[in-house]
Amino acid sequence: MGRSLVKWLLWGLIVLVHLHGHRGCFEEERMSLLEIKEEFVRSTPNATIRYYLPTSPARVYILPSWVDDYKSECCEWERVTCNSTTGHVTHLSLHNIWEFDIELEESNYYFSFKDMVWFLNVSLFESLKELRSLDLSFNGIGGWIEHKGSESLLRLNKLESLDLDANVFNQSIIQSLRLLTSLKNLNLSSNALEGSLPTKELSVFEDLEILDLSNNWLNGSETVQGCFEEGRMGLLEIKEEFVRSTTNVTIRDHLLPSWVDDHKSEGREWERVTRNSTTGHVTHLFSTISGKSNGLIISISCHVLVQLHGHKGCFEEERMGLLEIKKFVRSSPNVTNHLLPSWVDDHESDCCEWERVTCNITTGHVTHLSLHNIRDFIEYDYYEKHNAWFLNVSLFETFKELRSLNLSSNYIVGWVENEGSVSLLRLKKLERLDLGSNGFKRSIIQSLRLLKSLKTLSLQSNRLEGSFPTEELSVFEDLEKLDLSYNKLNGSLTIQDFKNLSKLSKLKHLDLGGNHFDKGILRSLGALSALTSLKLDYTQMEGPLYDQDFASLRSLEVLNLGGNNFNGSLPKYLANLRSLEVLNLGVNNFNGSFPKCLCGLKKLEELDLSWNSFEGTLPSCLYNLTSLQQLDLKQNQFRGSTGICGLKKLEELDLSGNSFEGTLPSCLCNLTSLQQLDLKGNQFRGNISSLIAGLTSLKYIDLNHNLFEGLSFGSFANHSKLELFQFECLDNEKFDIETENSDWVPLFQLESLVISNCSLNKLSHQLPTFLFHQHSLRKLDLSHNGLKGPFPDWLFRNNTRLKSAFLNHNSFTGHFHLPLCLNSTYVIDMSNNQLNGKLQRNIGEILPNIRNLLLSNNSFTGSLPSSFGNMSLLGTLDVSLNNFSGEVPKDLFVGCSRLWTLVLSNNYFDGHLDWVHLFNLSELHILNINHNQFSGAMPNELPNSVAISILDVSNNKMSGRIPTWICNLTDVDGILMQNNNFEGQIPCETITSEFLDLSHNLLDGSLPLWSSTRLKHLHLEENNFSGSIPEPFLNMSELWTLDLSDNKLSGSIPSAISKTSNLKILLLGGNHLSGNISTQLCQLTNITLMDLSRNLFSGTIPHCFGHTLSFGIFEIYWGTEFVTPITPFDGTHDLVYNLEVEINFVTKYRLSSYKDHILTYMSGLDLSCNNLTGEIPLELGQLQRIHALNLSHNQLTGSIPKSFSDLTNVESLDLSHNRLSGEIPPQLIELTFLEVFSVAYNNLSGRTPDMKAQFGTFDASSYDGNPFLCGLPLEKNCTKIYDSPTPMHSSDVSDEKWYKVDQTVFFTSFSVTYIMFCLGVITVLYINTHWRLWCYNLVEDCMYSCYFSIAISLRKLSAYLYN
Repeated sequence: MGRSLVKWLLWGLIVLVHLHGHRGCFEEERMSLLEIKEEFVRSTPNATIRYYLPTSPARVYILPSWVDDYKSECCEWERVTCNSTTGHVTHLSLHNIWEFDIELEESNYYFSFKDMVWFLNVSLFESLKELRSLDLSFNGIGGWIEHKGSESLLRLNKLESLDLDANVFNQSIIQSLRLLTSLKNLNLSSNALEGSLPTKELSVFEDLEILDLSNNWLNGSETVQGCFEEGRMGLLEIKEEFVRSTTNVTIRDHLLPSWVDDHKSEGREWERVTRNSTTGHVTHLFSTISGKSNGLIISISCHVLVQLHGHKGCFEEERMGLLEIKKFVRSSPNVTNHLLPSWVDDHESDCCEWERVTCNITTGHVTHLSLHNIRDFIEYDYYEKHNAWFLNVSLFETFKELRSLNLSSNYIVGWVENEGSVSLLRLKKLERLDLGSNGFKRSIIQSLRLLKSLKTLSLQSNRLEGSFPTEELSVFEDLEKLDLSYNKLNGSLTIQDFKNLSKLSKLKHLDLGGNHFDKGILRSLGALSALTSLKLDYTQMEGPLYDQDFASLRSLEVLNLGGNNFNGSLPKYLANLRSLEVLNLGVNNFNGSFPKCLCGLKKLEELDLSWNSFEGTLPSCLYNLTSLQQLDLKQNQFRGSTGICGLKKLEELDLSGNSFEGTLPSCLCNLTSLQQLDLKGNQFRGNISSLIAGLTSLKYIDLNHNLFEGLSFGSFANHSKLELFQFECLDNEKFDIETENSDWVPLFQLESLVISNCSLNKLSHQLPTFLFHQHSLRKLDLSHNGLKGPFPDWLFRNNTRLKSAFLNHNSFTGHFHLPLCLNSTYVIDMSNNQLNGKLQRNIGEILPNIRNLLLSNNSFTGSLPSSFGNMSLLGTLDVSLNNFSGEVPKDLFVGCSRLWTLVLSNNYFDGHLDWVHLFNLSELHILNINHNQFSGAMPNELPNSVAISILDVSNNKMSGRIPTWICNLTDVDGILMQNNNFEGQIPCETITSEFLDLSHNLLDGSLPLWSSTRLKHLHLEENNFSGSIPEPFLNMSELWTLDLSDNKLSGSIPSAISKTSNLKILLLGGNHLSGNISTQLCQLTNITLMDLSRNLFSGTIPHCFGHTLSFGIFEIYWGTEFVTPITPFDGTHDLVYNLEVEINFVTKYRLSSYKDHILTYMSGLDLSCNNLTGEIPLELGQLQRIHALNLSHNQLTGSIPKSFSDLTNVESLDLSHNRLSGEIPPQLIELTFLEVFSVAYNNLSGRTPDMKAQFGTFDASSYDGNPFLCGLPLEKNCTKIYDSPTPMHSSDVSDEKWYKVDQTVFFTSFSVTYIMFCLGVITVLYINTHWRLWCYNLVEDCMYSCYFSIAISLRKLSAYLYN
C-alpha cells in the first residue's frame, strides 16, 4: 500500500511539472550564454569587414537582449528557445551574428569570409547539455580554438541539428564532430571542404538523415570509366534488392528488364535512369517500383546517385563573355558608378561566384544570368526616354548552357542592328526569358522565334501594340507560361487567332492584364486546352458577364478579372468551374447580393470580391467553401457577417470599408486559423477584447475607423504569433487603449505597431511598457497620442532593425540622442514634440541609410552637424520651426545627392547659401528656407538638371535681382520670394509656375509682357511697379489670384482683363489707376474678392456688377498641394506640403489676412477712396452672397437702395463719407449677419433704423456727420415735427432752399466779429512790449523780403527782355 502511494505521488509530481513548466532558465546556462556573447564581441571582424556591418564602426552591438541582469529571463532572449517543461535551452540560433545586411539595395558589396576568419571556443557550449539544435551559419568561423574543440562537443550528446553553413571550415571539421553521434541534420554547405567525398569520416553518423555538402570544393579521384562501372554495378545491386523483397511472381519476373549484367549494356541507357549529358554520370533515379512508392533514401557511392565531382571554377570563355557584357552595359547612357563590382578581370576570381551569375555545380557552365535593372535605375526612371538603349545580344552567344536570362527593368528598346535574332539561335537550351519593364515593340516577338525551347516568356510592361500577337507566338509550342501584361494590346481575336492559339498546347499560365481587350477574348481563349491560370485584370473590359464566356474555361484553377468595368450580377455558370482555387473579381461594378453560385466551389482557396457594389448579408452557404483560406470583401456595402463563422480554414479576412455595424458576432471565435483580420472603415461597436482573446493565431489586425469603445492589450496575452496591430482613432473619441500592466510580458514579437490619434494610456500618458520586451519592430507609429516623458532612445536600442518610427505630435522632452548605429532605419518622424538641445555631431554616422528625417516644431538649438553629409540616401529633411542658427553646412548639399525635400524654414540660419552645390542636387523638388536670415544674391544660372517644384526663400534678407531661371523652370508648382530686398525688373517673358509671389520687395519698372497657361496665383503687391497695366500682362487664362495692390500703377484697367475668366481674386488697391471702372470686369463671373480702393477712379459704379458678378462661394482648394511620398516599408505614408494663398483685405475697419479654407468662404467688394459719383446701382442688392461691401470715401449721391436688404450674408457695410441723402431704409434690420455698419458723414435724414437685431449693437459713430438724423442711438430725439405728415412752415419758407443765407444777418455778424478781433490784437500788443517788438520786426522782415523778391525778379525779367 505504501509503495503504491509513493508511486502515485511521483506520477502526480511529474504531471504537475509538465503542466506548470519550469519558471525561468537555469543560472548555469544563463552565464554560459553571456560568455558566448562576450566571445563573439571579442571576435568582431576586422576593419575591412566592419564597413559592411549595420552597426557602429566603433563598437559592435550584438544580442542586445542578452544582459547580465538576474531579472532578465534568458529563455526570453532573442535567438534562444527553451523547453517549456524543464526550462533547459534546447535551440540556439547564432546565424549571421553580426547581421550582414545582404538585402540592402544600395550595398552592392562583395567580399570573402577569408578576410574575417576566426576560431570559436566551443567549450562555452558545454553547459547546454539539453541542446537539440545549434545554428552557427554565416559567421566566418574557420575552426575551434586548440584544446577546446572536439572533446567539449562530447557533452552535447543530445544535439540533433548542427548548421555550420557559410563559414570557412576545412575537411578536418568532420573529424572533430565524430563524437556527435546523435546528429540527424548536418549542414556544411558553402565552406572550404576540399578533396574527395569524406565517406569514411561521415560513416560514424549512423543516425544522419539530412546531409548538405553543397558549394564546397569536393571532387572525385576515380576515372570516368571507373565511375560508370561502379555506378552500373550499384544499379544491379539495387535491382537485386527489389527482387528479393517482392513477393508477387509476375512483378518479379518483369522487374526492370533492361537492367542486365552485360558489359555491352550501358547503365546510362537503362530505364528509370537519367544521366548528365556532359559528364555521363547518373544524376536521377526514379525509384517508384512495383506500383508503389518505396519511401527509400538510397545512398550509393560517389558517382551513382549523388554527383559531387563538380567543376572547379568557371570557363574562361564564359568569364570573358561576362566581362564583355559589363563593358557594353557601361557604355550605355546613365549607368551607375557601382556597376557589377564583383565582375572583375582577375584570373583568380571565379565568375561562378559573381553576383547575378549561377553556374551548374557539376559542369561549371553558366546556366542562370539575372541582369534585372542592371543600370540601377531609381523606381520608375527606366521609363524615361533618355535612358533608352539597344542591346548587343551577340554577347550572349558564349553561354550555350544558359537556361534562364533576366533582362527586365532596363528600358532596352531593341537589339543592336545585325546582332539580333541570329545570335539568339545559339541559346538552344534557354527555357526562361524575362524582358519585362523595357521598351520593346511588337517586333521583339518575331526576333525571338528561334528560341523554341522557351517555357517561360515575360514581356510585361513594354510597348507592344495592336492585337494579340497569336501568329508570332504560335512557334513557341513548348511555352508553359506567358506574361504580356501592361502593354497596349487591344481588340478581340479572329478565327485565325483561335487556330494559332491552339498550337500553344502546353501553355498553362497566361497573363494579359493591363491591356485593352474586348470581353469576347474570354471565349476565344478556350483554344488553350492546357490553360489553368488566366489573368485579365485591368484590361478595360466592360458590361455584364454571361455563362457562355466561361464555357471553354472549365479547367481553370486561377482566374483574375479584377480591375475592369464589369457590371450586373455574376453568371451562374461560374459554379461549373469546380477546379478554381483562386478567383479575383475585385475592383469592378458588380452589384446585388453575395453571389451564391460561388458557394459550390469547394476547392476555392482565395476569393476577392473587393471594391464592388455587393450588398446585404453574407449567406449561410459560405459554410460550403471548406477550403477557403483568403476572403477579401472590402469596399462593398455588406451589412451582416454571420455567414463567415463556418469558414474553419480561413486565414485572411478583409471586411474593411463596408456597412457592418453593431457588435462583432461572437461566433468569429470559431475561426481559430485566422491570421489576418481587417475591419477598418465600418461601424462596429462595443468592446472587442474578449473576441480578440480567442483568436490566438492572429498575425495581423487592423481596427481603424470604427466605433469600438475600448481595448485592453491584456487580450493578447496568449497571442504568440501577432506581428501587426493597427488602430487609428481619428473618428472615435470614445475609444481607449490601455496597455499598462506591469506583470504582463507578451509572447509575441511585433513587426508593426500603429496606434495613432487614440487615448493611449490616457491616465499616465506613458509609452506602453510592453514595448520594453519588443525586439523585432520594423514599423512603429504612436503619433498624435499626447504621450509624455523623455525621448525613448531605448526603443531604438532594443529594435536595431526598426525601419520607420513615427512619434510625432506628442510631448516627448529632452535630447534627441540615438544610442547606436541604426543601419536599418529609414524614416524617423519626431516633429511636434518638445525636444531640445543640440543634435549629435555624428548623427550622419548613426543614421547612414536614413531616407526621411522629420524634426520640425521642436526646440532644437545650435547648428546643423556637418555629418548630415554622410546621409547619402537622405530624401526628406525637415527641421523647420526650431531654433537652429548659423550657416548651413556645405556637406549637406554635397553628400545628400538624393535629397528630394529640404525644409529649413522658421529658424535663425544666416549667411550665404552655397547655391551652386545646392542646385546640383538633381532630385531636389522642394526647397523651403523661408523665415530665416539668409542674405546675398541668388545665382542667375542653374544646371539643366534642376527639377525644383517648390522654392520658398521668402522672409529673409536676400538681395540682388530676380534670377532669370525662375521663368524657365519646367513643371514648377510654386516660387515664393516675398519679403526680401530684391530689386530691378521681372526678367520673364513666360512663366511656367502655378504660384508666384514676389511681393514686398523693391522691384520697379513696368509690369512684364509675358504669357502663361499654368499660373494660378500671382502676388506682386507692395513693390514700386509703375506705368499702366499692359494687355499682354493679362494673357493668363488659368489665373485665380491677381494682387497688384500698393504699387504706382496708373492708367485705366485694360479690356484684356476679361481674358482672365477664371479670376477669383482681383486686388488693385493703393495705386494711381484712373478713369471709369471698366465694364469688362463684369466678365469675371467667378470673382469672390475685388479691391479697387485707394485709386483715382471716377464716374459711376457699373450696373452690371449686380447683374453678372455673384461674389459667390466656390468649394475649391486655395493653394498648391505637393505630396512627398514616404514608404515605411509596409505601406505608404505621405508628407503633404501646401502653398497656401494668403491675401489681405480691409473689412470691418481692419486689414485682415485670409487663407486656407477661410478664404473659400470670404467674398467682398471694396471701391472706397476713389472719386466715384452718381447713385448706388439698385442691382448691387442682388449680391446676396457677399460678405463685405465698402463704398466709402467717394462722392456718391442719392439714397441708399432698399434692395440692400437682400444682402442676407453681408457682415460689413460701409457707405460713409459720401453725399448720400434721404432716409436709411428700415428694411436693413433684416440683415441678421451684419456686424459693422456705417453711413457716417453723409446728408441722410429722418429716423435711424430701430434698435433691433444687429442694429441694436451699433453706436452713434455709425451715424456721425448726418445732422438731420434722429433717434437712437443718437442723442437727438425725433420730435413730432418729424412725425407729422403736415409741414408747419409757410409756403414761402418751404419753397426756399435749406442752404439759402440771410445776407443782412451775415454782414452784420461778420463786421462785429472783425472789429472785435482787431481790437483784441491791438490790446495785446499794447500791453506786452516784447510781443509788440517781435511783431514789428516780423512785419519789417516781410516787407524787405517782398521788396527784394520783386526787385530781383523785375531785374531778371528786364535783362531777359533786353537780350
